[in-house]
Amino acid sequence: VLDHIQVGLAVALPSGEIIVHNAEAARIFACADGLRLGRDAHLLCRDPLRRWRVEAAILAVSRTLRGAGDRCEVLEVIDRPSGLHPFLVEVTPLADSGGEIDRDLAGALAMIVDPDNVPPASARRFAALHGLTAAETEICELLVLGASGPEIAERRGTSPETVKSQIGTVLAKTGARGRGDLIRQVLRTLPPVT
Repeated sequence: VLDHIQVGLAVALPSGEIIVHNAEAARIFACADGLRLGRDAHLLCRDPLRRWRVEAAILAVSRTLRGAGDRCEVLEVIDRPSGLHPFLVEVTPLADSGGEIDRDLAGALAMIVDPDNVPPASARRFAALHGLTAAETEICELLVLGASGPEIAERRGTSPETVKSQIGTVLAKTGARGRGDLIRQVLRTLPPVT
């Protein structure tokens, strides 16, 4: 199931050792673009200070689970030598009292976001929620992708006036106050899975 989540997930022991990770984390590690998994199963950052900060975060949130700390979330930005957008690593406490991973695990979950590997947003679920027609769904999808009214008209082979009317209908049916609000609403309906 974890392999269908669009965010890299890595479960760490308080020592910093990664004991489980999903497919997106494996893809990120394989890129070795500022962040990778070392032979000792620890997260390695190109910048030694960042590595120390990530390991310190794992230890700090793990201590919180044992009542010896108060860190519930730590965010780190990991620069990438390739020049792509940095990775965002969020470290939070993770307990496994049910013993599914490791009996009495009191460690950390590292969530790794790669802003350059985000699947395109789909308005399909949003359109179903608001009862949009097939044409309105297509308009909504194109708006989410950033297409302008004239671009939508050209792609759909319709007049700009028709598209303007359809955009108005989409906004009215969904209660969106404008394109930005429409995009925000669409993003709220997206599950973080592929």
